[in-house]
Amino acid sequence: MSAARRSGRILRVAAPLGVALLVLAAWHALVVVYDLPRYIVPSPLVVAQTLAADWELLARSLLVTMKITLAAFALAVIAGTLVAFLFAQSRWIEMSLFPYAVILQVTPIVAVAPLIIIWVRDTQLALVLCALIVAVFPVISNTALGLRSVDPGLLSLMRMYKASRWQVLWRLRVPSAAPYFFAGLRISSGLALIGAVVAEFVAGTGAAGAGLAYQILQAGLQLNVRASLPRSPCSRSPAWRCSRRWCGSRTPCCATGTRHGQRAGRGVARVRGEGARSEAMNVSGEPRRMPSPRNLSPNGVIGERGPGNPSIAHAADSRFRGNDDLPQSFPRPRRAARLARALIAAMLAMTGAGSAAAQPPDKLVFTTNWYAQAEHGGFYQALARGIYRAHGLDVEIRMGGPQVNGLQLLVAGATDLFMGYDIQTVQAVRQGLPVVTLAATFQKDPAVIIAHPDVRTLADLKGRPIYISPASHTTFWPWLKARYGFTDAQLRPYSFSVQPFLADRHAAQQGYVTSEPYSVEKGGVKPALFLLADLGYPPYAQTIVATRSTLAARSDAVRRFIRASAEGWKSYLAEPAPGNALVKRDNPQMEDALIAFGIAKMKAYGIVTGGDAARLGILAMTDERWRRTFEFMRDAVLVEPGFDVRRAYTLELVAGVRVLP
Repeated sequence: MSAARRSGRILRVAAPLGVALLVLAAWHALVVVYDLPRYIVPSPLVVAQTLAADWELLARSLLVTMKITLAAFALAVIAGTLVAFLFAQSRWIEMSLFPYAVILQVTPIVAVAPLIIIWVRDTQLALVLCALIVAVFPVISNTALGLRSVDPGLLSLMRMYKASRWQVLWRLRVPSAAPYFFAGLRISSGLALIGAVVAEFVAGTGAAGAGLAYQILQAGLQLNVRASLPRSPCSRSPAWRCSRRWCGSRTPCCATGTRHGQRAGRGVARVRGEGARSEAMNVSGEPRRMPSPRNLSPNGVIGERGPGNPSIAHAADSRFRGNDDLPQSFPRPRRAARLARALIAAMLAMTGAGSAAAQPPDKLVFTTNWYAQAEHGGFYQALARGIYRAHGLDVEIRMGGPQVNGLQLLVAGATDLFMGYDIQTVQAVRQGLPVVTLAATFQKDPAVIIAHPDVRTLADLKGRPIYISPASHTTFWPWLKARYGFTDAQLRPYSFSVQPFLADRHAAQQGYVTSEPYSVEKGGVKPALFLLADLGYPPYAQTIVATRSTLAARSDAVRRFIRASAEGWKSYLAEPAPGNALVKRDNPQMEDALIAFGIAKMKAYGIVTGGDAARLGILAMTDERWRRTFEFMRDAVLVEPGFDVRRAYTLELVAGVRVLP
């Protein structure tokens, strides 16, 4: 091999490798310089740690996804080549069928995947077919183009020598089409992987058949990014920022060359129960003084008054329980911004314009967990009736959706409040995210199992197929398995459509008591409904969640939001018309009949006004209920036994609301 060829091969490998190293170095530098929390932008080291720590789990999922990808790619090569050969035999055939191949290519896979899943009972085969639809077109188009792109002179010569159609194909067209064919394979191979992952997202496969998409979805729901290397909080900040005040600790750190807060072994925010509480105290038994509200420890707790658990009043002074295992800071505000705020405050004080009566309303952005519907009506009612405005608030309600990760928007600062869920919040706190639950809209989780009329009890569903979404695999599905003996073999992918349920008289599916039963009844089936909350499933639902920095900096505005929201729900359940108008404005596809159905079910089952709300007021929560939720999660191995569930919620804000139904 000549030196030129050898150097060319080395350059072909070294050039992209060098670019990759530069990108990784720049990525890591940005994370370190701007002190970005790992749940916003993890550093390359954290990504590598996560891959190493979870490799066994990820490898199994990777194997599942690669099997689907390779099967789809092989079928795409075979089917695409055969169709291209067919097109090459007749211009009329190509003109008649090629437009349909184009239509198949441009049709969103999310639109046809639910139908394929209904028609094909084998989930893995359904996923292969979905990936095939995405991957087959490049093979068809490129191969057909190559088979047509022959030298006219050579084609005339073959015809002059009376070559048969078969001889023309194999001796002329196939060799000419080879470069086009392999170019199509290069495109199709990537699309097969994309199609497999997208199909897994749509199908929601889990349990034994979980692919990469399922793991991505579950990690996204919990913002699960591991940070397992022993490191000091100071190591997350540039050297010029390193000080005892920045670290939030009285223990000497990098300023004196002493390391502190090291973590042992593998873990995600190691849970130590009472030990974590004791470590967060100094020698005098008082909570450590943490940095300013923008730099609060995400593991700090605002909760019930008591030793080692400061109240909201302490929040203004930035005194929280800390845990050196977790990120200790958020990026500091710019000095210019602080100076501008100080000047504005001084001008207002001098002119007398800073009085409470003249202040503009506090702006709050609240993101829901789904498209606007009756289940969000109380918040829209408070907006429509001017209740938020009367409490000095300017509230913007933003709709969520199936692909909107509200928890990520919350910790990124893109929203002030988020409509969350108990189990998700506990998992987030377990991962070290600085979030806390403030109130519970639904006293009962409206999740139901919908069955056909012949089913009398949930136990009758043992062995039958049950359509469950990916998110439910780590919520009520473990509870159903533990209580009723269900198995993962019963799982079927739920794509938020009742069609599979209507097509299979033996199947059951999940749903909300306020929505899916309405669609089932429209399909001609009077379903049997099993509200899991009435059978002992403990979590609250549609909770109000904030970050600890927001709560510390804007506790009064958040408190007023909770009070106004409770009043909005009471008004909505009495006269919902104003709130419904705003629901339909944000979600024009929402039917009046479905809204009425949802309101009727919420009243009938006491979703908003039952449980603790009947005696403590709308949006109420209790320690006992959270304890039961923790015990369920502990028994289902969703959280470590030593986890302190009080880190995930506070009763401070909702305790004084008491808006009785």
